[in-house]
Amino acid sequence: MSIERDKIWTGTINKQALEPQPRHTIGLYDTTLRDGEQSVGVVLMPDEKLEIARALDAAGIDRIEAGFPRVSEDDWRAVELIAAAGLRAEVWGFSRAVRADVEALVELGITASVIESPISDGKLSALGVSRDTMLDRIRSAVSFAAENGIDVAFFGVDSSRADLEFFRRAYAAAVEAGATEVVVVDTIGIATPEAAALLVGEAVDLVGHDVPVHWHGHDDFGLATAAAVAAVQAGATWVQGTVNGMGERAGNADLIEVALALEALYGIPTRLDLSKAHELSRLVQERAGTPLAPWKAVTGENLFVRESGAVAAQFEDPPAVEPYAAALVGQERGIVLGKKSGVDSIRIKAAELGLAVPEDRYPGLLAEVKRVGTEKRGLVTDDELRRIAAGETLHGEKVPFPAAGLGDGVVRVRRLTADDADHVLRGLNDPQILRDAGFPPSEHTAETVREKIERTRPAQMRTGEAAEFAIADAATDAFLGSIILHGFRWAASQAEIGYWVLPEARGQGVAGRAVTLLAHWAIEELGFNRIEAYVPVDNTASLRTIQRGGFTEEGTVRSVLDQQRGHVDLAQYSLVRGDLDRRRPRSKRVGG
Repeated sequence: MSIERDKIWTGTINKQALEPQPRHTIGLYDTTLRDGEQSVGVVLMPDEKLEIARALDAAGIDRIEAGFPRVSEDDWRAVELIAAAGLRAEVWGFSRAVRADVEALVELGITASVIESPISDGKLSALGVSRDTMLDRIRSAVSFAAENGIDVAFFGVDSSRADLEFFRRAYAAAVEAGATEVVVVDTIGIATPEAAALLVGEAVDLVGHDVPVHWHGHDDFGLATAAAVAAVQAGATWVQGTVNGMGERAGNADLIEVALALEALYGIPTRLDLSKAHELSRLVQERAGTPLAPWKAVTGENLFVRESGAVAAQFEDPPAVEPYAAALVGQERGIVLGKKSGVDSIRIKAAELGLAVPEDRYPGLLAEVKRVGTEKRGLVTDDELRRIAAGETLHGEKVPFPAAGLGDGVVRVRRLTADDADHVLRGLNDPQILRDAGFPPSEHTAETVREKIERTRPAQMRTGEAAEFAIADAATDAFLGSIILHGFRWAASQAEIGYWVLPEARGQGVAGRAVTLLAHWAIEELGFNRIEAYVPVDNTASLRTIQRGGFTEEGTVRSVLDQQRGHVDLAQYSLVRGDLDRRRPRSKRVGG
């Protein structure tokens, strides 16, 4: 896709240093659904793989590797679904140099596939296979696939550590057997950009310019994007990689990064619609449960967000502080407040929020913003700035809950007060609550509960350890139960939610409403990507509650120690940011 050059602000030095460059369009081959899923702990279900495949297709990815069907029934089903989805992108399979793997592709009607075979002496030794035996396997598998109408790209595993003479023999054997394309593979990410260029050049010289050469690299030394660019400069016409660089160990080349680098820095076109980069990245993060570092190139959440006061002074002149426009990659610009803010930060944010603050108050507001940001060791939220501007003195909280609480007209989630102590104590002594929540027998008194409400819980909100709130009747403010965010994993933007309600409030749906309000707020206002819940599989009432809250069941965590019942099985549920994009309305503050 042709990039909008007026959104690139990189100056002229690259053009001066790099001309001439190849100008043919580079194909992007995505292997997120196979190689990306090899990331530790990642499991993508067939319907999720289909959803990602459709998003890849919409973003302009040229080829999608649907998977390795012989891995499992789910992988078979995913390949089947994607092949039948009518995508514009070519759908490719994956196979070892094993006849049964190829037969599976034939059965599924797949017409193009990578066929892999190890070619380094280290890999061959580990498998106990000689070079000649592996050459026979390559010829047999490739010829069988070609005879059955499958276009083959031969994939020499560990190419970058193979003996160069055997590298040539293996690729020549594959092409002679019917491979129409070849993939040079840096399996464990050891190739420098110069080595990538050398290997691709060897492959191009060997097979000729009529046989497309791919580059497939990993990021173990942080050079995956640079190596991919060097491979293209040396004659590769396809780059293989994944969204977000997912993959084993340090991951694969990130196709989005590669595409932007090729187009913006080298003037080499691809067909990727970069305006869909952020959306595509977010989808894969959510489905895989693998949040990115906020400073990640191209798709990180902080790339176009500014806290520094020095930068805020230039914020209204994007080319002065950014190398390319946020809209180019589907991002948005923004100012946030914290310890590093300046007077211009206050001016811009106040205007954005419509706060009628005279200019002579900016220094005072800045001092308070810096104090609160330092105390909470984080950012000052928009709601906190409103409260500071209104004259309220805040103490920095990692979990800055709005003073007015959250409400939907039926229930209200609000801060606990000392007046709630007797009700909380009653809940902590209720046999059903103790059993369902797995709490130990209560040793609390009204005094210890009051101490918890007035001191312990506020301290935990300041440090980000936990955040407990009251579930109250929206009309009368009567205490109905408790709801808590805990188990915070701030770096991963994840937390866990728990709840209980008093006997007189059960069966009215109040817990489900409170879960919806608090979970949505945590995602929308705190910026969390994922909220989890764990419910005993035999607690049907609580299962209904979490389902009403819009959470999706993910599986069962077996035999978890429970202080009331020994070991129990827990149903695992989650609500992720992408779910909110499909479900509305959002949580809202009481009183606007």
